[in-house]
Amino acid sequence: MLLLGCAPEGDLDWPQWRGPGGLGVSVASDLPVEWSDNETDAHWTVALQGLGNSSPIVALNTVYLTEARRENPGEEPRRFSRWLLAIDEANGAVKWEKRIVTTDAEPKHRQNTFSSPTPVADRHGVYLYFGAHLARVLHAGEVDWLVEVDPDYAATSRYGAASSPVLAADVVIAMQDREWGYGQRPSHTGWIAAFDRDDGTLRWKHEWAAQDGPCCTYTTPLIVRSGDRERLIVAYSWFLREYDPQTGEILWSYEYSNGGWEINQLASSPVFENDLLVVSGGAHAVKSTQAFSFVASDTNSRPQLLWGNERAVPETSSPLLMDGILYTVTDNRTMSAYDGRTGRLHWRQRLPPNGRYQPSLVGGSGRVYAAASDGVAVVEAAREFKLLANNLSNGVITNASLAVGAECLLLRMQSALRCIERSGSTVESD
Repeated sequence: MLLLGCAPEGDLDWPQWRGPGGLGVSVASDLPVEWSDNETDAHWTVALQGLGNSSPIVALNTVYLTEARRENPGEEPRRFSRWLLAIDEANGAVKWEKRIVTTDAEPKHRQNTFSSPTPVADRHGVYLYFGAHLARVLHAGEVDWLVEVDPDYAATSRYGAASSPVLAADVVIAMQDREWGYGQRPSHTGWIAAFDRDDGTLRWKHEWAAQDGPCCTYTTPLIVRSGDRERLIVAYSWFLREYDPQTGEILWSYEYSNGGWEINQLASSPVFENDLLVVSGGAHAVKSTQAFSFVASDTNSRPQLLWGNERAVPETSSPLLMDGILYTVTDNRTMSAYDGRTGRLHWRQRLPPNGRYQPSLVGGSGRVYAAASDGVAVVEAAREFKLLANNLSNGVITNASLAVGAECLLLRMQSALRCIERSGSTVESD
């Protein structure tokens, strides 16, 4: 039996960005379809003091969320503290909150925040990455270890941290790729590294120079698991690569241009299902969707291109691969559904005008959830298009992806985290 990603351990319901395996697929049986923006349709709501694009995760009956809080309003240089909140999954009570580190503000993209990477959890604790620092916090709320993994981060950052950490074997893997900036290129722009889960010790690291690195990449690594074997796949701009998660050895690289299409400034992360690997994204008209046959159980397997195209490619939102159908959505609300194996287009439709559809897609209960800044569209997961609901919001939704916990959807607003479980709104047409 093929297992995908870091297999969840019992009650680690949604232990990382996009849930089990980082694939955005929930096995929950009855997720909400329609809801209104009032409190009656939320199981609970927690007010947030800080900002962040990081997604909530769920482990050991607890929702974990990071945020950044301004420490010195009106003063320069700006200073932000990074916090971890632990919230009771059942009732929304804040169990504890912990300040992890405080630093001067680094340069970042205007749509980024100072708390964008999503944490990842195992039974021992929660692993947090904030660009310059990596930490493990125990489930009781104590900081187990904190290490500075990138002393040059603030000095060389242009758009800020975006990639979320992942777990493999006995290590936590983090990645940072920096834009070159407008001035002279730095001597190195990016790195990927593995750190010991128990103490944060560096186990292996790869760095790349500005002139020959994959600049510029903002994806999260994908762990594909088959039996006892874990395969670390990273979709960079310009190429795909597999590493041995234990040693860091580069096992193979594949250039997208081999199939006739290229990908630049990749922000959306890859997905995998049943020996099908898909990369879809890019920017500045250098974008494509490419699907590969990749037999995870075969240690000698390399990606074999099945199909590709340059039409309606997402800029930010990561795709969803569920039950053999690939779903994508562009920032400007064009959603597509393909046969994952053949690339045959099942449908392409415009979603309701809810702002920019930048959070990554999430699927479950036979539905696809597409969040945007002003609402969440719910589409039937099928070969024919059907808009099931359009749930408008009075507040701004962040770029955080939806999460699933306690049979509810966890939706991060700019000033609150909501656990949504009931129905109430109606579908609004284009």
